[in-house]
Amino acid sequence: MPEIYPTRRALLAGILAFLFFAMQALGIYSPYTGIGASLLTGVLAISMAVAERASRAVFRVNVERRVPPRLAEGVPARVDLVVCNDSPEDLIVSVEDQVPERLRALEREVDMRLQPGECRRGSYRVEPAPGYHSYPSLLVEARDPLGMFASWRKLKRPSSISVYPLGIAEYWVSHAGPQGRGEPLYSTWKGGGLEFYQLRDYVPGDDVRFIAWSATARLGRPIVREGVSQVSPHASLLVDLSLESWPGTPGEAPADWIMRTAVTIAEIIEAGGGTLRYGILLGETWEEGLLSGEYIAETLRHRLSLAGPSNVKRRVKLGALVDRLSHGEPGRPLILLLGPGQSYNSLVKALSGASTNCKIALLYTPTGSGSVDTAVRLVEERYYKANIASLRRVGARFYLVTTRGAAIEVARRLWEVLREPGCGAGYF
Repeated sequence: MPEIYPTRRALLAGILAFLFFAMQALGIYSPYTGIGASLLTGVLAISMAVAERASRAVFRVNVERRVPPRLAEGVPARVDLVVCNDSPEDLIVSVEDQVPERLRALEREVDMRLQPGECRRGSYRVEPAPGYHSYPSLLVEARDPLGMFASWRKLKRPSSISVYPLGIAEYWVSHAGPQGRGEPLYSTWKGGGLEFYQLRDYVPGDDVRFIAWSATARLGRPIVREGVSQVSPHASLLVDLSLESWPGTPGEAPADWIMRTAVTIAEIIEAGGGTLRYGILLGETWEEGLLSGEYIAETLRHRLSLAGPSNVKRRVKLGALVDRLSHGEPGRPLILLLGPGQSYNSLVKALSGASTNCKIALLYTPTGSGSVDTAVRLVEERYYKANIASLRRVGARFYLVTTRGAAIEVARRLWEVLREPGCGAGYF
């Protein structure tokens, strides 16, 4: 039988009963204090008896959790808890779900009164960060009508939600303020080429070098020339989703920005008709593949949505992964998206042996405002500054991403790298 424990109401009632008994013994307001002490003692005894019956019946309370199996980042979701009372007792039940932190639930507890054989549904909303979320269990609590005593049991109801990460352009637009600060980012995915494609209206953020002045003068509004890129983008991508990448404010952790940047790279390559060789580091495991065609971004989104925080630190040697991604393709850009805690000595050694002539390493820190986020940023900035000279000697470009704005600027520069031959005109 589950253990019965008193609530705050029961403790307060017990203290009052003790005071009343003491006042009765001292002759203060007698006999009213004695009557009050007797009433409180009776209420506690009856509540205890009812709670004892409820503690036996709580074993026959069943809960079903209903969650959407897949979501897109930024879309709030409703989680339903269907609670059924299969006991012969009339129960007051409270169900508290053990929600993973990265699901960001504002409320996770539902209260209801159930008749024998009755089923009712409660719900709460979550705002999930990208990745894989696994529910461990939930708690079912039964109490007496006055809320004096309660008993609980833990139910294992495993379920999971996979959340597809957005590209940085989509994320920035969806989180832009009323001034529409996300608009300029969209135009950066469009590219010019030597071959004419079409004329279109100017969008804030377009390169002024592509303005078609004759068409602008004729129509009386800004018109830009859009071309077709003559170089199909190709890249090798390392996505670090090991344990060190996940700590931080949900939605602003390094893993969140690493996944968004990876999707952005996939979108650029898909739009240009190129190929993407990717590797996902999950602590002691490693997943790799080669993507091409029309569903590069969608396939990578799906793979990233199945990754979540683990208890395993990096155990795969970084040099071996870099060698696998860059081997035999000197012209293919190699892009490393790394979380904090990376060994700079290992990173320098790995990149010095990479066969490609275009090496880019992006080191992400938490971008939130929490104390943990700030502490991690300070540590990473100190180590980055101490090692920047040795990092540059291996012929690679490095960038420490510490803010949202930096993550967006990185996406702009990667677009330049991938659309131009010879590692692009962008810089880091």
